Amino acid sequence: MSVDDPNNVNSIDHILNREKKGPAITAAIAQYEQCKKHLIKLQSRLKSAKQNSEDLRLMLRHGYFIETHEAEPSPDRRKALETHMCRLDNEASILEAETNNAAKAVILSMAGVEAAAEREDDIGKQQKAKVNTFVDSYLEKLDKDKAATDAAADDDGSTVEQLSSLTVTDDDDGNGSSDTSDCARPSEEAVDPELWKPHPPTEDCPICFVPLPLKEEESEGFFTCCGQLVCCSCIREHIRAVNVTNMKREKKEQQPLEKTCPFCRSPSAKSDTEQIQQYEDKVRKGDTKAALIVAGRYLEGLNGLPKDTSKALELFHRSADMGSAEATAMLGLIYTSEGWGVPIQKKKGLVYLENATKMGSVTAREFLGVLEAEKGNTEHAIRHFKLSASAGHVLAMKALWKYFYKGKLCKAELEDTLRAHQEACDGMNSKDRERFVLWQKAKADNNVLLRNILGMYYAGKMNAKELNKQLKGHGIMTN
Repeated sequence: MSVDDPNNVNSIDHILNREKKGPAITAAIAQYEQCKKHLIKLQSRLKSAKQNSEDLRLMLRHGYFIETHEAEPSPDRRKALETHMCRLDNEASILEAETNNAAKAVILSMAGVEAAAEREDDIGKQQKAKVNTFVDSYLEKLDKDKAATDAAADDDGSTVEQLSSLTVTDDDDGNGSSDTSDCARPSEEAVDPELWKPHPPTEDCPICFVPLPLKEEESEGFFTCCGQLVCCSCIREHIRAVNVTNMKREKKEQQPLEKTCPFCRSPSAKSDTEQIQQYEDKVRKGDTKAALIVAGRYLEGLNGLPKDTSKALELFHRSADMGSAEATAMLGLIYTSEGWGVPIQKKKGLVYLENATKMGSVTAREFLGVLEAEKGNTEHAIRHFKLSASAGHVLAMKALWKYFYKGKLCKAELEDTLRAHQEACDGMNSKDRERFVLWQKAKADNNVLLRNILGMYYAGKMNAKELNKQLKGHGIMTN
């Protein structure tokens, strides 16, 4: 593409139209859009300057001025107009040079978009190869284990009994089936096709631009100042950065920095009471995320709030009415399971769960699969588990393994779902999150050594390179 035609985007339109764009492509496209906007502005100014200069030149040439209706201006007036015309010509020359430079910048930014797309495609291919290798090795191991089990069963003379235990199904007719060559399929199409649509990726963390995780140990934090959900690894890395800065400020005898929001840098609440007050202010303004969090704290009696089920239900309903899929899913969970202090209302809960699933809640779909399995509807349960596992839900993937071992799910379907599950989990993963999960597991397992090493890192007393060296020295390999 030439500099004379910087608006030709045919070479990158396939990148601009991508549904999924990584952070590198997004940043490159933002740079391209900024350069293009600047170019359009310069082109408009250049056109206006050239037009004004040409109009003035024609008027001087023909000796007529519309503004003053003068047939011939005075010598001083003519001289002033000629000076102004020269100024316009100079301005047009400068604008023309700037426009050419801006056009070149647009072309360079387009090249940057293409380079970012190529890098992301290469990373995607490497990730896919990694997933394929993992799946193939895992399934090969399963085949070997199954062959060893079958051989041991033959030696014990109990092959028929073990095979029958592996292939018993929960079909309504009570007949087992040992044929796993045909993949399991729902016996009839769903009445509501919206219920069976694949899940879109989860919302991105506004700091690391990685989709927010589904795992509880990697859950996110909500900040009332800016209304943002931030993943816990970014929160922890922000705290570490503040600790590092405060150590430097302490050496210079300067005042330490206060705790702030990792996104907007507003001061954090200094107590649970102040934080709850901020949450309630957000709830009154109609913030669905704040209503969901306060409802959860009333439900379990956390952060100084009394345990109040009726207040929690009121806030869950308010958040659900405002379009929160998580609140809708939570209502479905409360009405269909015990232990919440609320009478069981299965039909009402199922409606909430189905609505939450249509709104994109992976957790609601996984629980629908559990309820379908409890009713003996294995085909629909497997279908729910496959869709939620493909979105990265770990418990749903474990349920599919159980169905596979019992002969209710064929190897081809398990393999396809496992690949999609691994890709979804990789998409929600990052080095910071791996480090954070390792720290959480160390605290849960009471691993004092690992907890202290990672604690020193988060306190700012060692950098990432020193941390990796410490971990490898103790036999804990990291990527």
